[in-house]
Amino acid sequence: MVNNNIAILLSTYNSEEYLSEQINSIISQTVKEWILYIRDDGSSDNTFAIISNYCRLFDNIIHIKDNMNNLGAKKSFIKLLSEVESPYYMFCDHDDVWLPEKIEKTLHKMKEAESKNPLKPVLVFTDLIVVDRNLNIISNSMWEYQKTNPLHSKDVYTLSISNPITGCTIMINRAAKDVSVPMSSKSLMHDLWIALNVSHYGYIDFVNEPTMLYRQHNRNVLGAKKVSFLYYFFRLQSINKLFSDNFELYQMLRSLSFKVNLYKLIYYKLKIVLIKLFT
Repeated sequence: MVNNNIAILLSTYNSEEYLSEQINSIISQTVKEWILYIRDDGSSDNTFAIISNYCRLFDNIIHIKDNMNNLGAKKSFIKLLSEVESPYYMFCDHDDVWLPEKIEKTLHKMKEAESKNPLKPVLVFTDLIVVDRNLNIISNSMWEYQKTNPLHSKDVYTLSISNPITGCTIMINRAAKDVSVPMSSKSLMHDLWIALNVSHYGYIDFVNEPTMLYRQHNRNVLGAKKVSFLYYFFRLQSINKLFSDNFELYQMLRSLSFKVNLYKLIYYKLKIVLIKLFT
């Protein structure tokens, strides 16, 4: 498989409506030293034809084909990460739009972080502009919209409870891949799993500005949720869902190669929720 300075990993699934706009935004980046690797996760629409067309036009767009069909976003991204060899990796959703300097600004921060943390796993992430399906702005900052603090990425406990890292903004180095793969079957999502491992074994930093348009529509796998008092009120109304979500988080944390203190986790949970409620 082709090696390159930056591997951009894109998993698609019934992506025909937005895919060309996303790929075009990658082609328009100020940094050109990248290869885009696309794995389709069993689409039934025109996605395959769109991918094939771009692959014919551009040597640095590669379609990764297998017979594994629909793995889901988490496993599909980890499948790509496992198969591709590169010094740096970025994750890309099929329905967003990257601002022209996204790669440039993220790579600059990565190099800066690596110079201070030689040979260590490093992860860099950024803020996002939240937009609707037609790219009209909902919020100029995902972090403000969800009341998340990028500094919470520095600690396993705050990261577990108030994760400010959105997968489609991430760049990791090869050392970060090495401590994150294979991924546990208990993992909630690939981005959180990688971030938890890097926060323990290496270093996480961030670009303190948005680098992309984060599109919200009725088929988002996760998406942006505005956090307010009512958000927590309705969460408490669905006590079964609240319990299951926390249990799944705990199961994932137990599957990490290092120990997480449950009592410390509960303490941070209460602290962060109270701060979000009253600020």
